[in-house]
Amino acid sequence: MNRGNFQCYIQSAFRMDDERKIASELAPYKAVGNSFKKIMVTRFEASPWYDDNGIYHIGLADFLLASDELFS
Repeated sequence: MNRGNFQCYIQSAFRMDDERKIASELAPYKAVGNSFKKIMVTRFEASPWYDDNGIYHIGLADFLLASDELFS
């Protein structure tokens, strides 16, 4: 996504319930060698959080209702 000078990567997954699926979904982010924001959207409702790789995890409902702060 590009918005003015802001760029981020958004990946979505229906579910990430085992280590193999998690590794598969997050692999593209690990392959990207830049510092743009990376957002992982899943259908599960959970408090948004950053993992050890700096990837922001957020539930679908929270993502759809997110303010512009998420994209800055």
